[in-house]
Amino acid sequence: MVGTPGEEIAPADFANMVVETLEFDPAESSGSVTAKFNHAYQIYVDNTGSAGSTTRFWIDGPDDGEFTAGPRTGANNFAQIRLRHDKVSGVAGVVLRQDSGGVLYLTSSSRRYKREITGHAMDLEALRRLRVVRFKDRTLIEDRAAALAEEIHGPGAPPDDDDVRQATAGADWYVGVIAEEVEELGLTELLTYEDDPDAPGRQRVNGFRYEIVALGALQIIAEQEERLATLEARVTALEQGR
Repeated sequence: MVGTPGEEIAPADFANMVVETLEFDPAESSGSVTAKFNHAYQIYVDNTGSAGSTTRFWIDGPDDGEFTAGPRTGANNFAQIRLRHDKVSGVAGVVLRQDSGGVLYLTSSSRRYKREITGHAMDLEALRRLRVVRFKDRTLIEDRAAALAEEIHGPGAPPDDDDVRQATAGADWYVGVIAEEVEELGLTELLTYEDDPDAPGRQRVNGFRYEIVALGALQIIAEQEERLATLEARVTALEQGR
């Protein structure tokens, strides 16, 4: 089946059709609709993005729901990915979490989303032993080194040691923890895991849930408050016994 620009295709025309490649080439604009669907869903490809390029791929839905991706930077990273949903409208500090299948979802704290609610105590001694480190991002360094190699040595040239050193020296510092060290301390509730490509059927540690570690800090504060109250009571008893 071959169509022409602007031609409407009836649903029956799609029966038993196999599509290998679908190409769209609309006139580029600030709001270029590439495809329209029922229920107010539309796909855009336009030139109103941000960062080094202005291109953007945008899926728009009803009630202002949208998914935006683009433009690309470095070797394999999107400079901007944005999700908008009515559940986060007017809400600050919303946390998105990724499950083991790579699905992003909103974290919700209301009682109405929970079942079998029980108390939980983290291992505070292990929590106190967490090592905070300063580091530079390996992927960003490798991308920058590859770009330097092409600038200096020509297209397709691999980065040499000098390129890597220069990229490392100019990279930003970050602060965090090492997930493997957290696992060694037994604090697995603070970690995320992913499938291990080198060991089918097994998982390996991947990320650290920074938003949850604050709950351990709350437990430490409560513990310190209890100790302080005990010490104050002892001091009062000693003073009254004089």
